[in-house]
Amino acid sequence: MNRGQQNQGVAPQGADNDDIEDRDENDEQQQLDNDGGANNADQQDRNQGADQQETAEGENQGASNDGNTIDSDLSYSDDSSNDGNEERSDDDNENEERKNERERRRQHLEINTSDEYGRGKRTKRPNPSYSFLQKRFEKLTFVDKQDYFHIGWKEYQLSGDTKILERYCSGFLFAQMSAKKGIQKYGREAELKLLAEFKQLLEYKTFHGVKASELTAEQKKKAANMINLIEEKINRGHTDDNPVIKARSCYNGKVQRGLYTKEETASPTSSIDSFFITSIKDAFEKRDVAITDVKGAYLNAKMRDVIIMRITGREVDLFVELDPSLAEFVTYENGVKVLYVQLDKALYGCVQSALLWYELYSSTLIDMGFELNPYDMCVANSMIDGKQCTIVWYVDDNKISHVNPNVVTNVIQKIE
Repeated sequence: MNRGQQNQGVAPQGADNDDIEDRDENDEQQQLDNDGGANNADQQDRNQGADQQETAEGENQGASNDGNTIDSDLSYSDDSSNDGNEERSDDDNENEERKNERERRRQHLEINTSDEYGRGKRTKRPNPSYSFLQKRFEKLTFVDKQDYFHIGWKEYQLSGDTKILERYCSGFLFAQMSAKKGIQKYGREAELKLLAEFKQLLEYKTFHGVKASELTAEQKKKAANMINLIEEKINRGHTDDNPVIKARSCYNGKVQRGLYTKEETASPTSSIDSFFITSIKDAFEKRDVAITDVKGAYLNAKMRDVIIMRITGREVDLFVELDPSLAEFVTYENGVKVLYVQLDKALYGCVQSALLWYELYSSTLIDMGFELNPYDMCVANSMIDGKQCTIVWYVDDNKISHVNPNVVTNVIQKIE
């Protein structure tokens, strides 16, 4: 044992109490300082351990975050690859559609020079809803005629339009076609019928030629075409083996719609009641009855307004052949022969022709001594040889009755 250690904690001899107490206090303070240092060291160790734990947890969390980031990057890369595939697929489809469209256009624009192709040779696809309108009426089946009527009736109920019903009804009475088609079907016979109609127009002096240079641009624009038709008289026994046809030339009155009021164009006609009542009286009084029509009825009435009509194509040559004086009025428009004429008589098709004819015919009967029935303006009566003579007419068709056949014959001659 060292001397210093042996004497530690023992007061040396000769020291007073105050010195001993001071040393004790210093020892206690040193002991406290040592204990505090140890505590601080322990605290530092604990803090350092906590910091290391937090650092480890942070590293673990960062690692997990890095893993999530990698996963998300991988998933994003997968989505990007899918989008790329879809875009490539869309591009392929678009390229295929373009190729198909180019091929379709190439085939459409390719000129086919075979015999079955050309103007007027294209086969038209019929409308399935209105296929009956693509056939001739006499060639329709019973089912087609039923569809024809039902669709026409439905159209009338929905819109009030009677065009389909009118075509259905007219199919039972007659069939008509253009002059060109009529000539193709009936040949020379159709041409002769057209020439006879043209001759009648010239005999009645229906129109006179007008030079195109004397017409204004507005007059040329409003000039309507002459329409030439070939009618098949089905109601008069027309068949393919024994055709009964008639030519008809008329004015295209479509351009006159809206130019006149109804009062300026409407013409009265006899009612069915008047026809039956007078027929009963004819039978009761045993009258002689004649059914007649007036030749070229409308062509007897004079036209009041200035109406310009245009004749084109083959018909121009036929008119010039019949009347060479019309040659000086022939001109060319877009390489087509055109003949402008002004109507002098009420040609069929003009909206005012029916009224002009009624006024002429009714005034003629009044001049002959007949009196119009106030209840039906198309019934006229006159006392001849003490007996009543009655005329009932519908446009140009007449029913004339009297007990004396000679009176009926004289009336017909006067009307003519």
